[in-house]
Amino acid sequence: MIGLTRNDTTPFVPFFFNLSQKEKFIVLCPQIEPVEEDSMSDARRINRAITGYLKQVLGGRIRDSHIHALALMMTGLILSKSSHFEKIAAKSGATAKYPSRVKQIHRFIKNKHIAYESHFLPFIEIVIASLGLTEYRLSIDTSKVGRNCLMLTIGLVYKKRVIPLVWMVYKGQKGHSSAEKQLALLEQVRKLLPEGAAVIITGDAEFDGTEVVNWIMAQPTWEYACRTAKNTQVRSGKEGEWQTLEDIAPPPGESQQINDLYFTRKEVGPVNIAFIWNEKEQEHIYLVTSAQTFKKLNVGIAAVSKLKPSLLMRNQEALVWINQVSVTQLGWNVL
Repeated sequence: MIGLTRNDTTPFVPFFFNLSQKEKFIVLCPQIEPVEEDSMSDARRINRAITGYLKQVLGGRIRDSHIHALALMMTGLILSKSSHFEKIAAKSGATAKYPSRVKQIHRFIKNKHIAYESHFLPFIEIVIASLGLTEYRLSIDTSKVGRNCLMLTIGLVYKKRVIPLVWMVYKGQKGHSSAEKQLALLEQVRKLLPEGAAVIITGDAEFDGTEVVNWIMAQPTWEYACRTAKNTQVRSGKEGEWQTLEDIAPPPGESQQINDLYFTRKEVGPVNIAFIWNEKEQEHIYLVTSAQTFKKLNVGIAAVSKLKPSLLMRNQEALVWINQVSVTQLGWNVL
């Protein structure tokens, strides 16, 4: 029985059967606020509306049981503002008993037949189309999820949040994702966006690999800015001397951009390198970018700085971030 007592050693007592429904809920799930009658009615109305919409979009493509599970989870996520299964179930508006709702969520999440292409992609396409954007600002990131797992995600930056578009979960505790994985996701997200769409993508130093930079440079309407290491080697021409970024950085306190450099010993480029002074860390941030000037480079330093964004939703495949860093230093006006 879920949440029967506050610890596993306390026995279940007979007085439970004399409690009201509200009191029973508190005993069973002390960590969850009871759902009042009015809010439950609202939840049921929302659940019915979502179920109807899901049937329009997915009817005949996936099982009805999956549609009801999705509606349960979507309603619970909206109303509980939490990713905890128990809290989602409590605010889901479903008619099944509470323990059954929790089990339904667990079964759906663990079901190997739940596929990204059939269950999630249709909504991503609808969301992208509904935003009516003329420019798509993407962020690529790797996060630790669950036990010994990492998730590589490409999301759409929208109103200070990142909406996950494509993702890949794989075993691992730390370290960078491979260029092969990154390129697979980039190809996937490219197919989701309108042909010829203007795209700006940002990432940290994990994504400055030569294969990835070359791929982005090959997309005629894509711009990029990725953090890179201070010991990265560059040179100003095919015959120029190789130097590290740290060696050619401006003095402390100053920011600068140097264009038309060849990047790494593989001679990717020419690319542009921005040296941005981080006052808090008292060191430069190094960016490899396609932006020609600082004015245009207003991309959102939160995506490429050392400061990590807040992770609102853990242990789910839908992650939402809030940027916590001022973006006034960088310029495609993320805000």
